[in-house]
Amino acid sequence: MQAQLLFTNYIIAGVEASLARVRAAEYVIPQTDRQQAWQILSFALKVEGAWSVTRELLLALAPKMEMAGFREEWIAYLEKGINCAQKIDDVQAIAECEIQIGILYRLMSRFEEASSWTTMSVEHFAAHNNTHGQARALHELAWLAQLQHDYERAERHIADIAALSLIDEITYADIWRVKGMIAMGRRQWTEAVHSHRQALSLFQQTNDVRKIAWSMQNIGYALKELGVLDEAGDYLKQAAETLQTLQDHHHMAIVWMNLANVLVRQENPQLACEFFVAAQEIFEKQGNLLNQAHVLTNLGIAYLELGEPTVAQSMFRKASALYLSLGDLTWHINALDGSVMALIASGEYVDALQLADQALVLLPQIRNSSYYENLLEKLTEHRSEAELRVSVTV
Repeated sequence: MQAQLLFTNYIIAGVEASLARVRAAEYVIPQTDRQQAWQILSFALKVEGAWSVTRELLLALAPKMEMAGFREEWIAYLEKGINCAQKIDDVQAIAECEIQIGILYRLMSRFEEASSWTTMSVEHFAAHNNTHGQARALHELAWLAQLQHDYERAERHIADIAALSLIDEITYADIWRVKGMIAMGRRQWTEAVHSHRQALSLFQQTNDVRKIAWSMQNIGYALKELGVLDEAGDYLKQAAETLQTLQDHHHMAIVWMNLANVLVRQENPQLACEFFVAAQEIFEKQGNLLNQAHVLTNLGIAYLELGEPTVAQSMFRKASALYLSLGDLTWHINALDGSVMALIASGEYVDALQLADQALVLLPQIRNSSYYENLLEKLTEHRSEAELRVSVTV
């Protein structure tokens, strides 16, 4: 009995020391401290008498492990934390672990699992009367919805957040951020810039450096779509600098991808490809399939600009297959249109015509999408071009 008490006290002391180091690191935890925290957790999660301090280390470490790029290996620890919390009905810790697991699954493009875990966290936060936690979890559900082009569902989640009492500036900022993403999804670029600037202003007031950078990236993206390329590039470069300092590699890769798109529009596809490839390495390492597909699509466009249609075709095909595996029909059709362009550029006009027809057959399934008219116009134009080339070469 005495030996067990001594061991428990030893574990508690180790956890407290590790917790102090984790809390001292505002964003980036030195690798040695992270490894020590991970090691002590592997023991502490087995010691019931240490739970009160172990939960603090687990929850303090969770967002920093996410930013460092850990995914499935960290989910295993969060699930162990839930098991420990369930034994003593620690609903708050359960909810916190659930929302973190949901975020990690979202970052791996495993949206059903992300939604399931996040929905459970909403319920547990509500049971604990934790309004701030509810708002965070509902924000995650709204983010998941807009990623899947379900903008009405995203708006319902925003309305649920707004209906909560005592929401703070950070919550309002997150609402503006989702509104900006919804506007981008609907191709309402001016409205998107406005919403993301509102979010940026609020994040600046709360000095949330990471989300300031995220907002700058989103403003840059929307400005790029408006054709304001120099200003878009400035926002994206500022975001990249901050995220590199924070070692937030996932979001840095998103910035690189969008900076590369600016470079393509500025007729510098060679440099753009370097940024695309660097971003893709991170997305592959961290398992983000949706962004891998986005990079492949954009690489296809860049290679078309470089006069390499065969390589472009390969990129578009890989992208369309990834989108299909994710159930994202809108982006799948968009990648098919890219393949049509690449086939025309390669002189494979019959194949281009057949693929355009296949894509047009799919198009009515996304009739309610904001991209429907755009894709219909592009596919019709590219089909006509392919048909003309076929008739000329016959």
